[in-house]
Formats: sequence, structure tokens, C-alpha cells
Amino acid sequence: MRPKLCLAALMLFFSLSSSSQPAFIDSLENVLKTNIPDTSRINILNALAEKYRYSNPEKIYQYSHSARAKALTKAFAPGLTRSMYNLAIYYETYRNEDSLQYYFEKSLHLSDSLGDKKYHTLTMNSRGLYLVSKRRFEEAVNIFYDVLRSHEEAGNPYGEMAALNNIGLVFMELRQYAKAISNFKKALPKIPEPHPVVLNNIGSCYGSLSRYDSAEYFVTWGIERARATNNLHAEANGLHILGTVYESADDYDRALEMFLTAEKIREKVPGTAMQIADLTNISNIYAKLKNPSKGIEYGNRALKLAEDDQVDYKIENIYEALALNYEAAGNFQRATELYRKWGVEKDSSYAKAQSEALAEMQTKYETEKKEQQIQIRDLQLAEQALLIQQKNLQLYAFIGGVVVLLILLYLGYNRLKLQRRVQQLELVQKIQSERERISSDLHDHVGAQLTSILSGLQITDQIEGFRKDEEVQKIVSSLKADAQDTLTSLRDSIWSLHQSEITLADFIDHIEKYLTNAIKYNSSLSFEIINHIAYPYKLASREALNITRVVQESIQNIAKHAGARRIIIDLSLKDSLVIKISDDGVGFDTEAMAEGEHYGIENMKRRMEEIGGGFSISSAKDQGSTINLTI
Repeated sequence: MRPKLCLAALMLFFSLSSSSQPAFIDSLENVLKTNIPDTSRINILNALAEKYRYSNPEKIYQYSHSARAKALTKAFAPGLTRSMYNLAIYYETYRNEDSLQYYFEKSLHLSDSLGDKKYHTLTMNSRGLYLVSKRRFEEAVNIFYDVLRSHEEAGNPYGEMAALNNIGLVFMELRQYAKAISNFKKALPKIPEPHPVVLNNIGSCYGSLSRYDSAEYFVTWGIERARATNNLHAEANGLHILGTVYESADDYDRALEMFLTAEKIREKVPGTAMQIADLTNISNIYAKLKNPSKGIEYGNRALKLAEDDQVDYKIENIYEALALNYEAAGNFQRATELYRKWGVEKDSSYAKAQSEALAEMQTKYETEKKEQQIQIRDLQLAEQALLIQQKNLQLYAFIGGVVVLLILLYLGYNRLKLQRRVQQLELVQKIQSERERISSDLHDHVGAQLTSILSGLQITDQIEGFRKDEEVQKIVSSLKADAQDTLTSLRDSIWSLHQSEITLADFIDHIEKYLTNAIKYNSSLSFEIINHIAYPYKLASREALNITRVVQESIQNIAKHAGARRIIIDLSLKDSLVIKISDDGVGFDTEAMAEGEHYGIENMKRRMEEIGGGFSISSAKDQGSTINLTI
């Protein structure tokens, strides 16, 4: 499941109330026309702002602003706190970050000064959601757990449900879907009827795990609950998620129906970003259904909306959808232009993501550096203590020369060990700094440029002149393969550089992803990875990279030459780590190989020798082959 499935539900602001209840709103607005005390008027204005949260953001502003002005005039602090909170929610809807931060801080300050736990908790919950939107997950989840504890102490099941849902959202964004589902399901029984947002989120997670039946079940349930409570936001988001589930299952007609229905509902509720997402998905679906005129129409609507409302992060996907439609329409010149724009936007997004990743790596490095400095300081203090102890012992040398001499030798040995340890830690600091520099260099725009090159080469398959010229096709195919191999190699190198040690679980996950991609077009070939190592085991980054290269070379040889139906990778640990790569292919006579042949095998052997490992291969005609790696 593509990441966009999660985005349909991720940044929903979770309401503790149900529907807006039009009759109730009418009665409140009628009360405002009567002569009532100022405090009651302020409370009703705030209540109306909250009731319009899902349906009319301008009403939120109108009533919250009026309540704030009245509360300031009358110095009614509780009403002022509540109006500040509602104004923060209004600006959260429109992503006005300066105003959002201002009213958050005001609401927190007032609620703290009044000892108002309710609005302090609500404001902190909203701040947590804001931090999730900024991808500051650790801060957000700490806030949500504090909010959960507050609601548990107050015996507020609706609040507990909201907090558990928001904790699930963090795990959902981190793609830890099992943990996300666990928290969402804890939230379900907190209230008599399950909330549609929680049901949608569970369905979204199951969709991301490609469990489409479970996804459809929970999202359909969520849509039913949304309609029953008149929650238009939840209904539209549920339809969007369901459309993405059907699209992933290649059921484009049903997917289109869901997106079109969701898009109609969006016209009644605020939320430009999700409306753009609906329009973009509709454009994509029309391209797949070979109806490019409709696809271009919806793509251009999405683009105008994104540009008008400055939702820049959505433009990359819109360019891609429009390019696919113009390509389907045979307008290759326009398609090429849009692919180029898509590449520029993607490069910009890549650079931003790279910058964030490097900042995260820098923070991690600085933390490790401080920890190492603390260790060095502690070791230096220990060394000083040993020196003092050594001098004191020398004063009593007359008591027993031999005993003192042995003690001095022992202390000197310990001092030498401590000095070496200090030197080792200083060396680790230097290595870590160099690793950071190299990783930073590799994170330049190479990956994005290669992606852009591949996109440009891909479109040549649609141009008649290129298709007919076999020589050109060979050159283009070779360039595609070279670019893809270079991109894969770059990603492997960055993966190994990100950490000084790599767990066996991460290594197996990396190999499994490579295998899945390598044989995805070979339906007759399957694989299995068997791990007999039950306890944690780590590889040095260089060991992991070299073994990865050897496994990749082996898989390529099997896929190209062996005619195999099954590949088995077996990992075990005896005196050393043993990795066996076996296939049931045609095999070959290892003794009949002429010197200089099978350069790939020689290259694999050399890589294992570089890390002090062993390499051997056993094979016989019609009996398959087994490659043995030890380290």
C-alpha cells in the first residue's frame, strides 16, 4: 500500500463531540437574540463556535472572536480561555502557524493560571497534533501520553479515546502499523458507539499492510458511523481511504466512485489539502481507465486549487498525474514537460527530506558526541583518582616493598588501559564525524537526479521513432539498467553508512526487500529466508555492505543463468556466522570452469576476503548450486 493511504486519515483533528445537531444550533442562536447575562452570552458564543468546527470554519472565527471580545470587556477569564482555544482551532484549520502558535500559548497560559485542567488538556492535545504535522513525533507522543493520564484521572472516556487515537496516529505516521492498530482498538470500547475516525484509521493501517478485506470492513463501518453522526469530515476521509484500497487492488471503477463521492462532500466542509488529494486521485484513475480528457480536467482543477491556496507539497503528485494523462492522450511533448516539472518538484522534495534527515543525523551525532565526552571525562577523573591513590601508596612503601611494587604495577597497567580507552573513544569520535561527512556527501541530489533521468528515459518507450530503432532501444535499455544499478548501489551504501553496526534483523529485512524487487517480474521464481539465530547479532557496516553485494550478485546469477524455481537463504551461527544461498536450478561443473571465467564468482570471493570471511561454492549439473559464506 502506498503511503498516501495513511495521509487520508493522519492529520484529522479529533473531535470529542458528535454531530453539529442543527436544531440545537438554531436554539442557541435564538437565545443570543434575547436579553441574557454577559457570562451566559460568552458561553453560548463559544459553544456555537465548537458546534461549527466541522461544517463552517468562518462561523468558528465569527463566534470565537465575538466571545473573546466580550470576555475581555467583562474580564471573564474562563470564557476568554475557551475562546482562545477555539481561535487556535480555527487557525489550525487554515494552517496559519503564527496565529496558531499565538493562540495556543494564550490558551495554555490562561488555563494554567486558572487551574482549568479541561482546557489545558484540550490545548495540549491540539498542540500534539500540530507537532505531528511537523514530524516532531517524540514530543507529540509524550504530550499524548500526558493527555491520556489526565483523562484517566478525570474519568473522561471520550478524552481517553481521543488520546489513544492520537498515539495511534504517531505510530501510523512512523509506519509501525501493528502498534497503531493496537492503540486504535484500545480506543474503540471507551465510548458506547465507536467513533468513525478511529474506524477509518484502523482501516487505513490494514490497507497499508495490504490486508484489503480488513481495510474495507473497518472503513465501511467508519463511513456508516460518520453518516449516522453527520460527521462529514470522517465520511469524506473514509471514502478517500476506501478509494485508495480499491485502487491498490486494481479495482479502478469502484475506486473512482469513492473518490468522486468524497470530492462532492469536500465542497461542504473545510480542508483544501484533502480536496486536492481527491482531485489528484481522480485524475490518476482516469489515466488508468484511458480517459485522459477527464483526467486532465481534474488534474488542472487540483493544480489551480493547490496554487491558489499555496499547498505546495501537493503539486509534485499533481504534475505526475497530469503527465500520465497527457502520455495516455498521445501528447508526448506536454507529458515530457510535466515529467520534467515533476522531476524538479521531486528533487525539491528530496532536498527538503534530505535536509531534515541530515538535521536528524546531526542531532543524533551531537548526542552521541556529548555522551562520549562524558565518558572521556569520567575516565580522566578515574585516571586522576588512580594517580592520587598511587602517590598515597608510595608513602607506605616501607611496609612492604614487594607488595607495593605489585600494586604499582597493577595500577600502572590499569592506567595504561584507561589511557587506551580514552584514545579509542577519541578515535570513535573522529570516525563518527567522518562517517557523518561521507553520508552528507552521498545524500546530495544524486538519487533525485537518477530518478529524473529514469523518468526521462521511460517516456522513450512511448515514442514511435524510438520504438522502431532497435539500436537506440538497446542503448536506452542499457542506460536504464545502469541508472537503476547506480541508484540501488547508492542506496545500499547510504544504508550501511547510517550506522556503525547493523542488526541481523535489519540486514535480513534489507535482503528481503531486494529479493522481492529482483524477482517481481519472474512469476516462476520464489524465495525463502530461514533464520536459525534466535538472539541479537550485529554486523559491522562494512561487513553488512560486502555481504549484501555478494548476496545480490548471487541472486542475479541465479535469476539469469540457473533456471531455478526456488531460492533459499539460510542463516545460522556456530563458531562463525554462516550464510547459505541455495537454488534448485540446472547447476554447473565447478571443476570444468576455465580460469578467468565467471568473473562474478571471483568478485564475490574477493569481497568476502576483504572482510576476513570465507567463500565457497558447490554445484553439480541438474542438482542446483549452493554458495557458502562465513564470517
